[in-house]
Amino acid sequence: MKHTLLLSVASVAVIVLGGCATTGGSKSPSATVSDNTKVAKAPTVKDVIARYRKAIYGGDGTRKQQSMTMKGTLSIEQFSIEAPVVTYSTAPDSNISNIEIMGSKLSNGCNKGVCWTQQPGGRTTLLSGDAAALQLQQADYNQWDHLDRYYTSLEIVTPADGKESPNDTIKAVKKNGDTDYYHFSKESGLLIAAVIEGETAQGRMQIAMQFKNYKNFDGVMISTEVTQSLPQGSMKLTFSEVSFAPIAADKFVKPD
Repeated sequence: MKHTLLLSVASVAVIVLGGCATTGGSKSPSATVSDNTKVAKAPTVKDVIARYRKAIYGGDGTRKQQSMTMKGTLSIEQFSIEAPVVTYSTAPDSNISNIEIMGSKLSNGCNKGVCWTQQPGGRTTLLSGDAAALQLQQADYNQWDHLDRYYTSLEIVTPADGKESPNDTIKAVKKNGDTDYYHFSKESGLLIAAVIEGETAQGRMQIAMQFKNYKNFDGVMISTEVTQSLPQGSMKLTFSEVSFAPIAADKFVKPD
């Protein structure tokens, strides 16, 4: 049970943690009333993500760093487990997560189009199909620059009850029908929650994520508390160190 839960975490631990955003999005005409007086225009996907970029990077929202290392702790309260975790990511398409748990190493990542997962104390398994596709999206350092590679439609959705929401929600649908939701605070522009659907090394599931306690690292705002809820339980990633220094290529070598 513990191993399965940790494997599920590793499958999604680096999704949208440090990603910035810039995407097309459809244009919406200004709404008008009967006397042709313009009222507030509803935001488009492009508007929401452009605002997110500025909230994360400041200025014109341009991302300057091309690699990132994050170090912290993974905690699973119901099992009284705390484990060190480190993630490495670099442009254009390589990442890896390492967790030390019960004396064993859990690793997953992608490098040059090859994705894998490693069970604690077990052999490394290459991913294929939808599981590899999900991991490849995570490894895309600038995935938000070209979301059309992963989603066939992107739209702003409103609450079903019609009530005003404090968030702007983007619904993103993939070709296979998997649907992700990204929730951005209207007040700050920051990404505060997401629901990711897809095939992982442990089967198909939905992963609900919350992003809290944003801090400034070298001019970049990063969520240092990420809570993930899965069918097996909940866990929290707490990051204390972030670096944008170049990363040696050997950090991304697939383990045996």
